[in-house]
Amino acid sequence: MSSLGNTSKTNYRVVYSRSSSPLGPFTKPANSLILNGAAGAPVESPGHNSVLVRGRDHYIVYHRHDNPHSADGLHRQICVDRMTFNSDGTINPINPTNTGVGALPLGSPPPVEQDLAAGRPVTASSSLSGFPASYACDGNNGTRWAAANRSLPQWIRVDLGGTYDIGRCETTMEYVPQEDRLPDRVLH
Repeated sequence: MSSLGNTSKTNYRVVYSRSSSPLGPFTKPANSLILNGAAGAPVESPGHNSVLVRGRDHYIVYHRHDNPHSADGLHRQICVDRMTFNSDGTINPINPTNTGVGALPLGSPPPVEQDLAAGRPVTASSSLSGFPASYACDGNNGTRWAAANRSLPQWIRVDLGGTYDIGRCETTMEYVPQEDRLPDRVLH
């Protein structure tokens, strides 16, 4: 497998060739393009991939442009999607998703965890246009909430609709704007 195109452009993609030996010779199947995005699509510029095998299941791990897309196309998100094969061993084209495949546990499956925040009402101190507070709890790795006024402390609130004993709380801070990465700033 190899990535073709320019990683900072939307034409970046994954193709493959086949061989009976790691040293070749290699032949390119008729449809060697297996992972592709499109300009303006939810997934742009997938590439730099690896393959994971678990039992009989195969997964492609790759990165793509962040979503919403950064101006230079160099901010990335890591993705995992399932691979399938034709009876002749050729790889079916992979539809890059915003949902991925979820956790790939080693050994026994992890306990099922309930996401109490999914789909609940969300409010925030402010929201940048195009980055509403509801994105913080939509379960989509391709979206995010961003505060509009980063010069003041910001907050986000999720109404869980009841009282719960919480065993685990997970918050992921991604794509911190460049000006917030300065050493004298602290994110809470």
